[in-house]
Amino acid sequence: MFGGRKSNSTTDALQALNDFIHRNMGNNIGLTSLDIEGGFDHLDLDRTCIILQTRNPLLAQWIRN
Repeated sequence: MFGGRKSNSTTDALQALNDFIHRNMGNNIGLTSLDIEGGFDHLDLDRTCIILQTRNPLLAQWIRN
């Protein structure tokens, strides 16, 4: 959980997810997601995609779409 925690953002949550996926490449993994209404109201999509583009272009494109 990242919401409401000081010094954590949606970008941090996405990066943690990206890191988890890379650490577990080759394993069967699952993801359960919960979006609480209003949880992403303040997400700066452009900034998030720019940051992710340097680390995982496919994830950045998926998020933008």
